[in-house]
Amino acid sequence: MPTIVEMPRLTDTMEEGTLAAWLKGIGDKVSAGDPLADVETDKAVMTFESFDQGVLLALLIAPGDTVPLGAPIAILGKAGEDVTAVAEEQKKRLAGLLAGGAATAPQQEAPAPAKKALEPKSVASVAAIAQPPAPAPTPTPTPVSAPVVGDRTAPVDADGHRVKASPLARRVALERGVDLTTVAGSGPHGRIIKRDVADLEPSRRVAGAAATPLVREDTVVRVSQMRKTIAKRLVESKQSAPHYYLTMSVDADRLVSLRAEINAAQDRLKVSYNDLILRACVVALMDHPEVNVAWEGTTLRRFAGVQLGFAVALDEGLISPVVRDADTLGLIALGERVRELAGRARDQKLESAEYTGASFTVSNLGMYGIDHFTAIINPPGACILAVGALAQQPVVKDGQLAVGHRLTVTLSCDHRAVDGARGAAFLADLKTILEAPLGLLL
Repeated sequence: MPTIVEMPRLTDTMEEGTLAAWLKGIGDKVSAGDPLADVETDKAVMTFESFDQGVLLALLIAPGDTVPLGAPIAILGKAGEDVTAVAEEQKKRLAGLLAGGAATAPQQEAPAPAKKALEPKSVASVAAIAQPPAPAPTPTPTPVSAPVVGDRTAPVDADGHRVKASPLARRVALERGVDLTTVAGSGPHGRIIKRDVADLEPSRRVAGAAATPLVREDTVVRVSQMRKTIAKRLVESKQSAPHYYLTMSVDADRLVSLRAEINAAQDRLKVSYNDLILRACVVALMDHPEVNVAWEGTTLRRFAGVQLGFAVALDEGLISPVVRDADTLGLIALGERVRELAGRARDQKLESAEYTGASFTVSNLGMYGIDHFTAIINPPGACILAVGALAQQPVVKDGQLAVGHRLTVTLSCDHRAVDGARGAAFLADLKTILEAPLGLLL
């Protein structure tokens, strides 16, 4: 009897999945544990493995298709087995699910045995229904000149690979008419940054870019699973948690000096201002456990350790990796872990446990020159710290006008879990730690 492969749950918050690529083709043998497909979830592109074995006989969805959990996506069976009728039946079931029906199997089908709750069975292969003898179709590469509309909005090169570029570089390229597929990136992992685009000679720009038509058509871009989840969670957080905001200006002169001394004294890791701020948050949270909490309706969870989240901007959206038990790490070890998680986030390699369950989150937009902003709380934590730019400003010291380094931080708190006085006490201690930062080395 054929086995129906269904869209699996790959993350705790996943409600639907978008097929990124099949890893098996029609007629391929599949064993339990074999990787079948790459699926774009609400947070990353993840590979799922088969719980069953057999020959891949039919594929019900194509790369780019989005289907709900439990929807049929492929059929396994014995070599040479005719699954035409089963495939048609499952196509009708899939159409019903996409139209808003429940993800239940047809009545004449015996219910599939229960699988793991968070790792349901699934399979993978090519793009349309096919029969066993038919060879898998050769995918046609996307032409470089064609606009990409869908989940992958970034430009692609001649091999169909997504061009890695910072948001600022993309904006500058759009303004100047630069084709990013012709630009060599000088950033991390070959990422294109603003300088790479700004330094290009005019001859490298897209032909005819200067003659922008007066009448242009809007482009409707398909929203990625990550963007959908971000939108849903932020709306839920903003609507359910009564936010209030506390802002302080920090004298960062000693922080600047300490960073310079640390980086001059060791080569293991160049410490960033973000590393120092994250470490300061950890130290302050250890002294204020009443802020390291989560509101759970009828109870208040006080976390045993500091599960430190930090926001990372991606081309597809935003993700907050979590440093587990950050209170057990020193400054250098914390910085190393942050860089590791940030790199894995940009490569879409994070596991579910690496971006969920933050007890406190930090969002830093200082590198964009933002002086001050307020952030939306990242559940389950009750607070998030928004960090602005560290900049030189005229200040008054000992009655004299001088130039000093200043940093503005804003704490967003869930008033259900953290009262104003507690939030203010935490922020005041954080300011003290940042202004006398030697304790960050302990």
